[in-house]
Amino acid sequence: MKNTCLALLVSVCLALVSGLIGGCAAYRMGAPKAPFGETPPMPCNDLGTSARKAVREFFETNQYDSALMALQYWTDQCGVSETTARTTLLLHIATGTFEEDLCDRWTIDNMLHQKRSPSWSQGSRYCWWYREQDKSYDEFTRRVARQLRKKTPQGSIESLLCECFSGDCDSAFIKLQQPEYQHTRLRYYYDQTVQRNMETLPEGNFAIYTGYWSPRGENRQLGAHPVFGAVMGGQGGRYLYNVAVEWRGSAASSPYRVEHDRMIDSAISFNGYYLGFEVGRELFRVSGHQLFLRAGGGLDGFEGRSIPNDGALIKVNTVNVNFGAAYRFFLRRYGLEYIGVEGIYNVISYGHGGGDGLQGNALEFRVMFGWAGNKYKAELLRDLNYGCR
Repeated sequence: MKNTCLALLVSVCLALVSGLIGGCAAYRMGAPKAPFGETPPMPCNDLGTSARKAVREFFETNQYDSALMALQYWTDQCGVSETTARTTLLLHIATGTFEEDLCDRWTIDNMLHQKRSPSWSQGSRYCWWYREQDKSYDEFTRRVARQLRKKTPQGSIESLLCECFSGDCDSAFIKLQQPEYQHTRLRYYYDQTVQRNMETLPEGNFAIYTGYWSPRGENRQLGAHPVFGAVMGGQGGRYLYNVAVEWRGSAASSPYRVEHDRMIDSAISFNGYYLGFEVGRELFRVSGHQLFLRAGGGLDGFEGRSIPNDGALIKVNTVNVNFGAAYRFFLRRYGLEYIGVEGIYNVISYGHGGGDGLQGNALEFRVMFGWAGNKYKAELLRDLNYGCR
């Protein structure tokens, strides 16, 4: 009985696995389901091969109406793919029936696919790993695009599409950013693609920095100090969010007195620190340059060693509220590495009971080196040749 149950369980598992593999294979083949009793239509990979052959023959013999009919049947049966969308545009350009309404948000994506890997296209009914490959057909459409490009008016959308489909999408994307295309439908979708990815894809940020911290009021006697720190966070849209950790070293410029254990102690050593949260608002980003207005707040304080009291540890803590501006320069176009500077005004008060007042604020200057961005976003902007006009 036990062996029978085990055998039955194994059979069921094998049947399930076989069904899943067969189902995905059918999905990959793109075979539409037929009603009971009817002959199933041709699988999409076979239909695609036949359709490409027919479209090519009709195109070369100037039978454009027949080519459009074959293309429409291919699309109806297997869905829109980069190949069918590209062929549709070329056919309408060849017949003089092209209108800008044929361009939509997917046209920019199809141009990107053509640039990134012109030897494959992906249909809507394929499993995610399946890509139809027909290098001879891709070469055919590139040849057609080169021929049509000579016949289309310079500065037209048709000429721009033919330029990309002939294999020079870099030049097409650069031209699309020129003022003469500003009010075209294709430019609108290009800007939408850039804007959508600039605003929706988050960016990471990490930087180390050094700089100079200088008190401005009664706390001048603490002296100016070098700073060393790090920030880590990210950017979403135009807003930057960071956590900052900072250390300020070296001795005070003159002894200072603070209350410690109900006694007034003097100290000369100084170890300052800051732990805070900072927010920035991006004002502009142009060709590797970024400018932010920023503000922050957190814990600020310092430690010292008492001079007359056997080196007892003295601690002073306060709240820090700061604001300023930050600038970044990226070292490579579409790269993540940058150098930056920040100017900050710190609102603080080390007044601590008895002793010296130590009231006053502080100025700070930071020089940083870091990494900021999103690798996918950088690659997308590079492929769109954004900012290369």
